[in-house]
Amino acid sequence: MYKRQITDIPLFTKQYAPLLINHKRVPSPADIFCPVSLTQTEHEQQCLATLESLLANEHEQICALILEPLMQGAAGMGFYSADYLESALALCQRFGVHAIFDEIATGFGRTGKLFALDYCEVKPDFVCLSKGLTGGYLPMSAVVTTDSIYQAFLDTKLERAFLHSHSYSGNPLGCAAALASLEVFDQDQVLKCNQAKSARIEAGFEQLSQLSGVGSLRGLGMVWAVTLTHPQVSSAQLGLAVAKLARDQGLMIRPIGNQLYLMPPYCITDDQLDQVFITLQQACETVLKQEAPAGYTHPSLLA
Repeated sequence: MYKRQITDIPLFTKQYAPLLINHKRVPSPADIFCPVSLTQTEHEQQCLATLESLLANEHEQICALILEPLMQGAAGMGFYSADYLESALALCQRFGVHAIFDEIATGFGRTGKLFALDYCEVKPDFVCLSKGLTGGYLPMSAVVTTDSIYQAFLDTKLERAFLHSHSYSGNPLGCAAALASLEVFDQDQVLKCNQAKSARIEAGFEQLSQLSGVGSLRGLGMVWAVTLTHPQVSSAQLGLAVAKLARDQGLMIRPIGNQLYLMPPYCITDDQLDQVFITLQQACETVLKQEAPAGYTHPSLLA
């Protein structure tokens, strides 16, 4: 039995290595992977050139291109442009390769529009959805596809149908939560309200990035991030140290290594956002001002 694991993050793949099917991978266009010698635009162009070369040479053996649109989450909260997406989708159409958008994290308003695909004129063939579909209250996911693909499986002969389901597919409680969540989106004008919150989060991170050791401000919509650096403390410990100090003040965050980010719930208030950044400011000041011998992690950072 083989596991179709797509991610290239060793933490998630190493233990399953003997079971995994090898996939073709292309360089990520995200800003966190941009070489210092290139601009972000140049980096994206190089990534597109690599993708085009791969598709040109091997498109007959490639079923689909899978990507997280505009933002790569678990990789470290990296962002890239809608121009890259448009070009990648155009290449897929040119070479007859399906495009799959993983909008588990980016969907339902997280990037500023309802879906990241709304930034593109060209649309993907499949979209994977979850999380925001029910507002996080109950687990539910969905795969949305084009009518032409749907019609390919629509037949009076059962063996032509897409026979794939689980015991709890279409769970009525999950569906009810999803319908209620979508109704809130319409009634409360969530996307419009999030515009002001997004600006407030960006301003908070801009203020935070004035601290020595806080940089690489990036973000979109309701996701913003910075990178923490310290000359004498392991980068792997910096986010954890800040998170522990923040937790002591009642703020729970989940950094990725030294990448500090916020993806707050849409119901967060302005006062709560102010308190978030007061807490982050204090935690970052405490952690980034501490000194330790090279290669040594200060005990207070892990207490």
